Amino acid sequence: MVRGQSDLVLCLALLHHVCLSANFPVRSFLDRIADMGSDLASEFVTRQDPTVQRLLRHREELYGNNDLGPFEAMLGERF
Repeated sequence: MVRGQSDLVLCLALLHHVCLSANFPVRSFLDRIADMGSDLASEFVTRQDPTVQRLLRHREELYGNNDLGPFEAMLGERF
């Protein structure tokens, strides 16, 4: 079966699970989404969220820039 290209990629409750839970770099994640050639609608959960705080515990050095500003800048580079 051949699938057509989607018009929109919807990432709700996905980014923080893939990147923070599975240690997948945000830049690489966004690169893969951008390669699909579709628009993106993404949820970004800030570090003030209790679950994000728990996921970042003991890994702050890896995700110190996990904030809305840097995320928006990465989006602007790709979309």
